[in-house]
Amino acid sequence: MVESSVSNGRPRRLRVLLAITHLHAGAAEYMWRLVVGLPRDEFEVVIARGTHGGTLEARFASLGLPMIEMGWTRGDGLRGVLASVPRARRLLERGKFDVVVTNSSLAAMVIRLVAPGTGTPVIEHVIHGWACYQLASPLTLSFYALAERVLGRLTTVSMAYAKAMISFGNERRLFAPGRAIHLPFQLLPAEAAPVGPVSRRALEVPDDAELVVCAGRLAPQKGVATLVDAWPAVTRARPKAWLCLVGDGPLRVALQARSARMERIRWAGWRSDVRACMAAADVVAVPSAYEPFGIVVLEAMAEARPVVASRVGGIGEMLNHGETGLQVPEGDSTALASALIELLSNPARAGAMGRAGRQRLERVFVGDAIPHNHTRLWRTLLANR
Repeated sequence: MVESSVSNGRPRRLRVLLAITHLHAGAAEYMWRLVVGLPRDEFEVVIARGTHGGTLEARFASLGLPMIEMGWTRGDGLRGVLASVPRARRLLERGKFDVVVTNSSLAAMVIRLVAPGTGTPVIEHVIHGWACYQLASPLTLSFYALAERVLGRLTTVSMAYAKAMISFGNERRLFAPGRAIHLPFQLLPAEAAPVGPVSRRALEVPDDAELVVCAGRLAPQKGVATLVDAWPAVTRARPKAWLCLVGDGPLRVALQARSARMERIRWAGWRSDVRACMAAADVVAVPSAYEPFGIVVLEAMAEARPVVASRVGGIGEMLNHGETGLQVPEGDSTALASALIELLSNPARAGAMGRAGRQRLERVFVGDAIPHNHTRLWRTLLANR
């Protein structure tokens, strides 16, 4: 039992604030795995999220935890940060939290600005990716880097589940020396169980198709344009090859126009059975332009599917090139097409890679490391203070 104080002879539960811009995408997925593993008799958890809840809001709401809507909204920029500061200060002063954990850039910026002045003992920032590790103008990226250098010195500890993000931060001095650590990512055991494939008919492709599935938001980060540009070479070499794009986003119209004359592409849109779609694939493509970690790679490995992915961010920490899949240079449509053709042409090798990926997942990426490592970290930091 963690003890920060004792009341009536019984240890008081530690109060933990989890702050996030919205309950969507990788940051929310990570925070979910943390929340569900925290012992309720030791930790009293409050969630602070932005104006727009996100696709995982119902999942978090089912836990019955206090959820406070903050004023921040992704896209508000500096004006949104400054407008949210007074409310965030009141939340921290009244909440008297022992630990504050920030996720995603906007929420992290607001909370870390005010937390040091409210007496919060431990301020932890989870690095899901750097705001300056994106596709933007040099001026914007320079601003974000400067902001992170300042905020990093107001943070007790920064944590990343991808070593690549620690290296990126070290190179650019985005946190104070000695204040960044790597804590491994793992799927919960229930999440790692294979879900089985959706039927090819449900994806509107022939039963004998050589199927490539790409699952993700149709946004610049995911590099789907590179995959679309690679596709004509794949179809010329493999007459039975089909591409299924699972997801939606701001680039959908432009990507559909780009591929208007291409053959054998299915646009599946948002689906609730993404894992099952990947399980139906012969190869899963992850052509990301940047990817701090890439949980989708683990999900493909859970379904024993071989992966062809860009050599970016933390993907190499999951995917062993030549063993569980193939890595190609980011943005190189020729190399991507060659890798897809190679695996579609050799189903025995592709199958062996998929099985090797499943075995690697079970050895390394399944367990309760996320809540266990965080609680151990909090105990250590509070004891040292």
